[in-house]
Amino acid sequence: MKTRRMTCAGAALALLFAAGCKDSPNHLGVIHGDVTGVAFRHKLDRDNAAHADLAVHGDVDFIHGHVDYQFYPHRIRQNEWNFYWGLGVSYSADVSDDADPDLVGLGFRVPLGLAYEFDDESGDFFAQAAPFLVNDQLVFSWAIGVRFGI
Repeated sequence: MKTRRMTCAGAALALLFAAGCKDSPNHLGVIHGDVTGVAFRHKLDRDNAAHADLAVHGDVDFIHGHVDYQFYPHRIRQNEWNFYWGLGVSYSADVSDDADPDLVGLGFRVPLGLAYEFDDESGDFFAQAAPFLVNDQLVFSWAIGVRFGI
């Protein structure tokens, strides 16, 4: 499992170095925490963004993905920590050799987070926590990450 996490994180870092950093509404990066993988954000305007992750989850062989619509109540500001909250959907599946088909889940999530936007808008640091409902169970996840303009 750790090998898969490291491979995923290494691939994401290689993409970042290949893409370079630039002022762009599209940011690609890495996320680490309960989920470890690739993070993407598209700034729709000064108040809203779309965010997506594709990751490996937890201590078991799970693939996890989610897509969120993020609201920044005080506009996205450079050189400051910006609070955001969002609404999104998540998908997870057991991909182990003896996969349990009952462990496939589609859920709804409400991420709460902080993002520090670089002053030249070339990227951001972020931290988030997200309660989400999947298969009638309330689950809680957290993650930190960094994204750079592509």
